[in-house]
Amino acid sequence: METIVKIIITTGELLGLWDAYALLLERLTRGRGRILNFHRVADDKPYPWMPLGSISLGEFENRISYICSKYKLLTLQELADRILMGEPLLQDSMVLTFDDGYKDMYSNAYPILRKYGAPATVFLTTGHIGTGELFWWDKIGYVIYNSRLDRIQLNGVSHSLGTIEEKSKTLDILLAEADTGSEDQKKMLINNLATAGGVKIPDGLGEELTLSWSEIRTMSNDGIDFGAHTVTHPILTRVSLEQAKSEIFQSKVEIENRLNKQVTTFAYPRGMAGDFNTQTVALLKQAGFKCAVTAIPGMVSQQTNPYAFGRIAPADNRRLFKFLASGLWYDLQSRRSVLTARFCPPDLE
Repeated sequence: METIVKIIITTGELLGLWDAYALLLERLTRGRGRILNFHRVADDKPYPWMPLGSISLGEFENRISYICSKYKLLTLQELADRILMGEPLLQDSMVLTFDDGYKDMYSNAYPILRKYGAPATVFLTTGHIGTGELFWWDKIGYVIYNSRLDRIQLNGVSHSLGTIEEKSKTLDILLAEADTGSEDQKKMLINNLATAGGVKIPDGLGEELTLSWSEIRTMSNDGIDFGAHTVTHPILTRVSLEQAKSEIFQSKVEIENRLNKQVTTFAYPRGMAGDFNTQTVALLKQAGFKCAVTAIPGMVSQQTNPYAFGRIAPADNRRLFKFLASGLWYDLQSRRSVLTARFCPPDLE
């Protein structure tokens, strides 16, 4: 199945079908927006334990060059305003977003964005700025890639660390395990892993990898927008409503105080279905946010809930990216869901 999909994507790109489909789609509708979801722009040579969500510098510039030649770039606030005011979306509109606030946003992505005059929105996890604190997934990666052991025992399970391939597999397993747990369970897993692997995570390492407020102000003064991504990056539906409120409000207030600008955009931590709900959205509205982005794949239209904008990943290869940006894949998925609901009703109890 995967081979067939690759053949379809490659053939379609070579024949120009994805560009043609995107153009036809824009002419038949009032327009649809695309929001790209970047995390890191780095080759990871200094930090081989941080491969999560990274795109290489060369591939990033290729994406930006292609986007600027094909799409009308907007800020997320501009896209949200058009939807909130009932205005049609601009033809071939696209928004660039970056989650978490890694330093390579400043060192790698920002110069390329300036080169092409491309606007972008960066979502900051404020509790990691200037504190030296690593994100929980980076802590797991650091221990795995810096342990000198060939194998570790964790919660009764043996994990291999002998080769780079084994480290990568173990990292995927432990990230998935931590991702299903509470914030306290994540901390316990990390502590147990560090003990089992015989690794001490250096104090302040996060400062080398996370944006500083000085770098953020420089980009803000040069047209880069900033939104909130909570204080400590918890999944908001797994913490108390009071803690969720604190995470949302405090991150917004700190960014506004630091930059002396209003913050109206938000990104849900992880951002999958179940990571936000009606109570979360109510808190965002109360705090003064106008829109929020998820990590759920999809396009944006006039009918889209502004507090549940879908986003598109930049993809591992250029042809796949063009295929996703055309919108065809999401239309096929939507049509499949409609047909499934129509012809495959749920079982009656």
